Amino acid sequence: MLFSINAWIDRISPFISLQNVETREEIARFDGETLENHLEQGDICMGDFCNPTAREQQVLIMDLLLLRCCDVIKEEFIEPNPAKLGRRHDKLLPDH
Repeated sequence: MLFSINAWIDRISPFISLQNVETREEIARFDGETLENHLEQGDICMGDFCNPTAREQQVLIMDLLLLRCCDVIKEEFIEPNPAKLGRRHDKLLPDH
């Protein structure tokens, strides 16, 4: 699977997007507060997007995919949404 990086970091509404080259499907997206937090924490460095070699670009894509996975885990388990938990919990309970 081939991915492309679409990074617009130096604009008013910055974002980073990873897309499947073949299907053009967006696989991951960083924007808003999420992107701002990752930039402040050093998880994402703007310099990594400046003329990377092919190998550096592969590593950057892997890092971004892992970072997105961490975000999803954080959303699901560390900062759970009570509405989502209720629905999951209801599915786990037997019908009476």
